[in-house]
Amino acid sequence: MEARVTRSKQRVGRSRQDGFTLLQTVVVLTVAMIISAATVMSIRAGRPAIYLSNSAHQLAMHLERARADSVRRRADTGSESSVQILNATTYRVTMGWGGSGTLSARDFTLEGDVVFDSNATTIAFDWRGRPTTGKEIALALRGSAGPMNVDITGSGDITVGSEIFQDEAIPEIALNA
Repeated sequence: MEARVTRSKQRVGRSRQDGFTLLQTVVVLTVAMIISAATVMSIRAGRPAIYLSNSAHQLAMHLERARADSVRRRADTGSESSVQILNATTYRVTMGWGGSGTLSARDFTLEGDVVFDSNATTIAFDWRGRPTTGKEIALALRGSAGPMNVDITGSGDITVGSEIFQDEAIPEIALNA
């Protein structure tokens, strides 16, 4: 004998009016809109700092690439790789792009409202990777998020946002006096 069990198509314990009420839907949508608005405002508030940081790091990267290119090519006097500040928002990088020995220039623009807060200058690197001026150089960038420095030491080290002391600011110490 085979027993057959048939299930009722009707659900037991649930009414025909299951679902969300209008009030529940409005509350959920309101909370989602508040969270979305807060997210958009925080992203917009952080953009100036991102622009400043990106501009400083991109400038430092181009300085380091120009320095490495001069070392790689063992650049003679007059054919050094360099970075030249053209105006408040643009700088030119002159080097052998793509590993070529031929110098060519490319211009780059700082992001957003970031500007150079220092005088127009050219930083060229000799065959040892040191600035041809022989002294430390500080390039100041400024945006609505504040200032940021890109420092090039006399030995050619490039740092972003550091607080270093220039050699002239360190007093002479008399040993064996």
